[in-house]
Amino acid sequence: FSIASINVWAGGFAYYNTYGVLLQVAMMALLFLFLEVKKAGYLIIAGVVAALLFFTKQTYGAFFVPAFLLVVVVTDSEHFLYNLKLFLVPLFITSGGILLYFFMQGGLYQFFYDCFLFSKEVKQHAVAFLANRIVFAPLLFVGLRIFFKTQSKNKLGVGALGVLTVLFYFLLKPNRLGRLESYLLDPLFYYHVAIYIIPIFILVSIKWFPRRVRRQVFALSIFTLALFFGSIASGYNDATIQVTSPFFLSLCTFIFSSIEMRCFRRTLSFYLFSGIFFLIFVLPMLIGPIRNVHLVYGVYPMNVLNNQSNLPKLTGLRISAEENKDLTVLTDYFSAPERKNSSILCFPYCPLLNVLLERESNLYFSFFYFETFRRDDQIAQIAQIRENQTDYIVIQEKGSIEPEAHYEDERLKDLEEYVHLHYKPVLQTKNFTVYRKDK
Repeated sequence: FSIASINVWAGGFAYYNTYGVLLQVAMMALLFLFLEVKKAGYLIIAGVVAALLFFTKQTYGAFFVPAFLLVVVVTDSEHFLYNLKLFLVPLFITSGGILLYFFMQGGLYQFFYDCFLFSKEVKQHAVAFLANRIVFAPLLFVGLRIFFKTQSKNKLGVGALGVLTVLFYFLLKPNRLGRLESYLLDPLFYYHVAIYIIPIFILVSIKWFPRRVRRQVFALSIFTLALFFGSIASGYNDATIQVTSPFFLSLCTFIFSSIEMRCFRRTLSFYLFSGIFFLIFVLPMLIGPIRNVHLVYGVYPMNVLNNQSNLPKLTGLRISAEENKDLTVLTDYFSAPERKNSSILCFPYCPLLNVLLERESNLYFSFFYFETFRRDDQIAQIAQIRENQTDYIVIQEKGSIEPEAHYEDERLKDLEEYVHLHYKPVLQTKNFTVYRKDK
């Protein structure tokens, strides 16, 4: 169910999330097999999978691979160096082979740009959010550990000290209280808190679990946190619920199955409490975005979809007022008699305009990642723009329709420079700029 939900929801806009989670699940399975039978081949394959994980989604690899090594150290510390060699050698060989292929194809620079400079711009808004949770995790772990080890008569004092520490944190910057208030009104906040705190709580109380499952519970807790950090590196959003579900729901299954309930039979308590918890957890997967505060990856909350478009192609669809206005302006502009047969190209990718205007794109390829990965690809497309005599180019600006549109400016620098050199702006809306070819 977890993998299916990722593919349907998160995979709907970013398929690499699904691939990344599948690769992490494969690494976990290989680790458990290795710890069970001690066959080197499982760690070697895990190293190959880890390399693929890095190239699939870098934030997943950056957090999951160290977490994987941490689990190996804790569960088999006697042979750590040998295990490390079995894992890292195939990881570096596989990574080196992929990088060599990029170099031979002339795309090595573009790869590093996309992975670091481009990603840095895209994820810059999430750095503080991620850093805050990374720093707080060990503090929370130590605080809970001290609290549980303290004698009963001193627990109240330790708890009061923890509360004062939290208050001091907010007093340092009072504006944090405003942010906290907005979070408390957001149902998504409580899902994030659960995925963040429950694994840390379990790591502190690992001895409460039966000895036979401690290794699995420890690994799942570490992997859940790693995947949580890897996901929130892209921002505070609903996708974190989906991508962490394979590990988090498995972890919760161990919790419910290990707790002895006094007022119910054990089997009844397991089905009752796990069923209720799973139902609450999967609600976002079943009903889509549950928030009405922010936009989520271009998906508008229902209170924003308050306009019925008059455009024939959008009959029956509800869209935002801003999107409705911009699309109406563009449609009216290009429907004028003098522009009715003009050729149009949208930059970097907005195929809806071609549908609304009933015009084929004046370029066979779009400007998406796979088709402009190398600089030579952009030069080839510039030649096609010249050859096809493109009359108008519509540039999608950063706005509510595509919040990340401006991140393509640097990656597609050659194309953008060509547009600005040979075309001039003739129409501007909040989300689009229309350029006409200089006569």
